[in-house]
Amino acid sequence: AARATEEDVAAFRALWRRAARSQAPLAARDVLIDSVCPRIFGRRTLKLAVLLTAVGGVGSDERDQDEEEHVTRTRGTPHLLLVGDPGTGKSQFLRFMAKLAPRS
Repeated sequence: AARATEEDVAAFRALWRRAARSQAPLAARDVLIDSVCPRIFGRRTLKLAVLLTAVGGVGSDERDQDEEEHVTRTRGTPHLLLVGDPGTGKSQFLRFMAKLAPRS
């Protein structure tokens, strides 16, 4: 699974700081939404739902039996039902998210 580098985390925090200072706190959210499946125009509500599904979920901590200090953090299985007419981009969204957050 991909891990965010310290540079990634710093850039993410800077994005939200700039949005807060600009009196437009949703501007950072809009940047994230626009980065989801950029080949599909519009569909902002669907993009937000896909993004929230990818980062959400209930996590759990599992301690190794042999090592008391080692904790494995796992994310629950996300579920999202996409229903729509043929040709509306459902498969593109799912392929995009599979590349963004592959399961290990």
